[in-house]
Amino acid sequence: MQAKTFRFDDKKIAALPPHPRDSRSAVGEFTDIEIYSLKIAITKAGHKHYWARFSVNGKRKMMKLGSSISMSVAEARAKTVECLKMANQGLDPADDRNQRKSVLTLSEFATEEYMP
Repeated sequence: MQAKTFRFDDKKIAALPPHPRDSRSAVGEFTDIEIYSLKIAITKAGHKHYWARFSVNGKRKMMKLGSSISMSVAEARAKTVECLKMANQGLDPADDRNQRKSVLTLSEFATEEYMP
């Protein structure tokens, strides 16, 4: 069995097996030694997603960064560092991401606002 904490690299992440089907928990979680706030969750179906854990104004939070298929370990580390910097400034990275998602695209603006 793989240790729960190890130095992430793309080969090790790809080699991680799915979370055991007979387990009581829905996902297995592993922690990166290099950036302790970076986690990877593995489902029973074998899906792997990176997460960042951080505290904003004393409140513990986590934010999904992306799939291990679409993101390398280096990219996940870089996003985690960005999240930690924002959290240290008292800003919630998840709120920032949600605000950016709520901005209308050009297509949405054209169909909803400009030519209703």
